[in-house]
Amino acid sequence: MEDVENVAGPISVPIPDKRVKNDPQSSIDEHNEDVLKVINTEIYNNMRFYIKMLYENAATETDVILLKALWREIKRMMKINGIEIEEK
Repeated sequence: MEDVENVAGPISVPIPDKRVKNDPQSSIDEHNEDVLKVINTEIYNNMRFYIKMLYENAATETDVILLKALWREIKRMMKINGIEIEEK
């Protein structure tokens, strides 16, 4: 056993939970990503609700076709811009 009086400095103890980085900036970045994903999910859900409401109250077949095209375009633009949503 090692003599405690002869140790030159503090003794490091490994962290058992296998963390790679314990950096406040990386923690902030991860939190911001989570917040952004929640905000994007809420925006997506709101757009989906209103498109669905318009679809149910569409007066003509042309309205339905235009709403379907609009929804496809919204999803395509979200994919192009890298907007991710939470899957339920």
